[in-house]
Amino acid sequence: MRRLPVLLLCGLSLIIGALVYAVLAAGGGRSTAPSAAPAEDPTVLARLQRMEQELARNAEQMQRLRQELDLALARPRDAGAAARPLPVRADTGEGERDPRWYLDQYVLSFRNGGRGSEYFRLAVEAYADVLLEDIAACIHDTGEPAALRRNLIAMLGDGRFAGSERVVAILLQVLRLSSEESLADASLAALGAIGRGTSAAAGLEALAWTLPWPELQRGACQRVVELLARDANAALLRLLGSAPDTAARQFLVGLVQADDLDAALSVFQYASNLEQPVRLAAAQVIGEYRSDAIRAFIDRWRARETDPEVREALGVAQQTQSTVPAWSAEQMVGPPDSDPMRDNPKAWASSGADMGMQWIQLGYASPLRASAVRIFEVNVAGAVVEVIAIDENGATHTLWSGVDPLHTPGVFEVSFPATSYRVSGLRILLDTDRGQGWNEIDAVELVGPDGRAWASSASASSSYASGRRAKTDELWYR
Repeated sequence: MRRLPVLLLCGLSLIIGALVYAVLAAGGGRSTAPSAAPAEDPTVLARLQRMEQELARNAEQMQRLRQELDLALARPRDAGAAARPLPVRADTGEGERDPRWYLDQYVLSFRNGGRGSEYFRLAVEAYADVLLEDIAACIHDTGEPAALRRNLIAMLGDGRFAGSERVVAILLQVLRLSSEESLADASLAALGAIGRGTSAAAGLEALAWTLPWPELQRGACQRVVELLARDANAALLRLLGSAPDTAARQFLVGLVQADDLDAALSVFQYASNLEQPVRLAAAQVIGEYRSDAIRAFIDRWRARETDPEVREALGVAQQTQSTVPAWSAEQMVGPPDSDPMRDNPKAWASSGADMGMQWIQLGYASPLRASAVRIFEVNVAGAVVEVIAIDENGATHTLWSGVDPLHTPGVFEVSFPATSYRVSGLRILLDTDRGQGWNEIDAVELVGPDGRAWASSASASSSYASGRRAKTDELWYR
């Protein structure tokens, strides 16, 4: 990007040089034989002089543009506009530019079907913290081009605005103003830009059922689940109680998260007393959530259920609870129980061998401070590339990344200084192309100064048992 003006200048120089050559060739003929010097043609000389002047002006303008672009790119993202002088356009005689001028020019670059100036986008992005209210006015003006609004909304998703309640309010207002036509652009951009935080999730939860379109309501609910992570089930229970119709309630029971099984049970208990379509939707998914409490609840629910279709779904859930599918993510729950030296159905395996990047996620019922993670690798070892901790607030912390040293199946132990936070979950990334064959995981133990724990829940990017992607990869607004 920094070299773009220089490239333009070089290209312009070549073009003008070619024109000069053409004029000289036309005036002097093509013969290479010695001849007397022709008399100077005043018309040709005047044309050459004008070309030289134009070239000099273009060179000056290109140099100024390059300096302005370098300033915009070099400006610290967390500094205010007053921290350094604004770019100057010497040819206008207007002195320093106010940040608003750059926003105005960026808006104008979308007029009459324009695609927007990348230079002015960079300048506006550099001064976004100063221009916040002006950007908000443009974003909320539904008469502005959709591409302009979408790009400005994306700027507010920058990390420097994390935790900003004003930015959250601006983005929530975008959703309030949404119409069916803008659903695919401004609304989607706003959902994606809303950053992790209690206030953002609470605001989105309060707004969800007031949004004008069912698709947008569902997108808001999904975003709440993603923002709250392990605490999402409590929000789902509240949303279920205020949902406007049966279709919305059916949708919500499909979003229940396995990270907090106690709260998941509360959601299913509530759903079991609602209308038949919602009860059926809950009965069809409850078998995926494995715990003794959920297993006992399924038995009690089926005993009192009168609808034959729901009873049948609960019967399937009972069978699922009693039999963990071979090679499924649930096989990683609890301590190791498989022979590490062979392909084993009591370990997790991805939906195919040599599938590239895959992930597994483990939940721990009793969070603890950690100082080591022990990964029990089965069949083909050496695929682990990163280990990430998830704390009680849902924040992630990289514990280790690098090359898995195991060449044969066994225990890969990652040690590190004891964490200051309590770990409630682990996310482990694997490059399954690193070893030929099935990279399988039997169990993952969390070890710390206060004790040790085995996973109580597990999910994965894919599994040989299901062959489908996990729900978290199916968010509609991505």
